[in-house]
Amino acid sequence: MPRLTLLIILCCTYLTLPAQEKKDVKKDKSGKFSRYGLTLDQDMFIDWLGLKNEDRNYTMGLGLFWTNDGMAKKKFFAPFRAIAAAGGKCSDRSFKMDLYKKEKVQSVTLSLGVTGFTPLYLGVKPDSLYYIQHDRPFSSITFFSIKFQTATPKKVETNQLVFGLLGLHIGGEVQSYIHREHWFHSTRDIPYGWKYQLYDGGTPAFLLSNRADFLLNDESSYARAENKPRGLNAQIMASREYRVGYYTGGSVGIALRAGWLDPNNWSSYDSYQLGYVSTKKMKEDNAPAEPRLLRGEFYLQGSLRGTLMLYNQHLQKKGRLPDNLEYNYNKQYVFLEGFAGAGGTIPFCKKSFTMNLLAYVSGRTAEIKSPVSNRTHLWGGLQLSFTRVKP
Repeated sequence: MPRLTLLIILCCTYLTLPAQEKKDVKKDKSGKFSRYGLTLDQDMFIDWLGLKNEDRNYTMGLGLFWTNDGMAKKKFFAPFRAIAAAGGKCSDRSFKMDLYKKEKVQSVTLSLGVTGFTPLYLGVKPDSLYYIQHDRPFSSITFFSIKFQTATPKKVETNQLVFGLLGLHIGGEVQSYIHREHWFHSTRDIPYGWKYQLYDGGTPAFLLSNRADFLLNDESSYARAENKPRGLNAQIMASREYRVGYYTGGSVGIALRAGWLDPNNWSSYDSYQLGYVSTKKMKEDNAPAEPRLLRGEFYLQGSLRGTLMLYNQHLQKKGRLPDNLEYNYNKQYVFLEGFAGAGGTIPFCKKSFTMNLLAYVSGRTAEIKSPVSNRTHLWGGLQLSFTRVKP
């Protein structure tokens, strides 16, 4: 994982950048577009679709995010720019493409969120300890994330750095409140087992990742965007990702987005990560990109991804647990993940501002095997965001 290693080194040495780099950073003070919004995952959402759901495994998540391309020019993000440049050179050598020299948009996404994981059994019975020990642990993470994206007509590359705390009580308190107050028409047990969560009270966690999404077809490329008539369109995407930290492993996947699409806007299937590019073709190599008006969209989206998970800190059998508790299950190192959803974009303010909504269902095959746990689990989600392009 050479890029992840290089990212760590550059984070420690970015103050030694040459004078020309610092001059360029000062010159570009503002960005052309920004996006902000929230993502809400909740396993109870799929009950509304008539799908079988148990309050188990990945049970909930909430994230707030803000994306801005002006931030990408700041001195603090110089290590990420260097990583992106290195990736561009590799693309030039390997695929004979000149994508990182023209028509690229770099942006930064800052996110703040919390996620929670639970076993099936949440209540209190004389034999409850058996069900807790032979299922996945209660676990949660509260995190702050930095994503640096470089988007081109055919590729979006994302380098991410996440700082988190495992074992805080936020996830347990939120889930307990939802069940106690019967949010989303919940009639489930109040989860008393959060006292058994991993690293109860808090322990630091981090994650470094590098991801690349590739547009496999050219119907939505910049070359055809200017003159392409509006109508039904499709985008076929492939991706690869590797991670080091509280998740260590890699994945490969394929995705499809079809419907009435903005040909200059394409995204990966990850609901958190939307790769947005909105520029006109550059007249000269060093000329700044001009903003393009935003367009309305309505689309269906689906994906399938295979994952190799060598280490998952949320599935540790020992993690500062009370009463010398030790979990008893077998981890699955390879599993599949799926995603299906529908989204839309509504333009306002002379097409310089849009509201974006995405609703989806996600699923994952079994991550552990034990006498009480060996199942695929599903959850639903909503993402609401707003995009603004400066005139």
